[in-house]
Amino acid sequence: MGIGIKANRKKIGALLAYLSFRMPNIELRKLLKITYLIDERAVMERAFPITWLDYYAWAKGPVAPDVYDIKNGSLNDFVNCKKNATDKWTVSPVKNAEFPILQGMKAFSNYEKKIIDSIISQYGNKSSDELTDVTHECNSLWFKVVEENKIDFSKQQKSVFLIDLNRLNDDSKKDIYEEAFDSVQIQAAINS
Repeated sequence: MGIGIKANRKKIGALLAYLSFRMPNIELRKLLKITYLIDERAVMERAFPITWLDYYAWAKGPVAPDVYDIKNGSLNDFVNCKKNATDKWTVSPVKNAEFPILQGMKAFSNYEKKIIDSIISQYGNKSSDELTDVTHECNSLWFKVVEENKIDFSKQQKSVFLIDLNRLNDDSKKDIYEEAFDSVQIQAAINS
């Protein structure tokens, strides 16, 4: 379990429920990419991510194992994940009185909601494969991590190489990221 899920479990769950509500029957692979793109955009705009999930370079793009694990029942108080007729994992929000989706979005600032909704607008109609093309562009962090570590995905689909979103920041923003990360670590310790 990564630091993001320890510090922000409810916020991450609310985000996944909202995304699966806005994009009904979203494939898990697409959900992983949309979540990554939200955090990437947040770092580019304000120096730090929304979720603080750990993303790793896997064959089909950046993957947050804490989100990937929803197919095994993780965060099942927010989302359901089931195989569809084409044998792909699809995600839907939990629909019960315990977790109203729009109530859960109150965990986000208006600025964060704008980032989330802008990513949905920009990428929501794209397929998982089209989003893989986006995350695999030659200037992307995923591409750089794969190249730098000489990862050979013909032998394995997963890697242990972390994608450091702070690499998107210039020197003036790296300190902002680190200060925000310190706060997340404190919150994770409090929650544990």
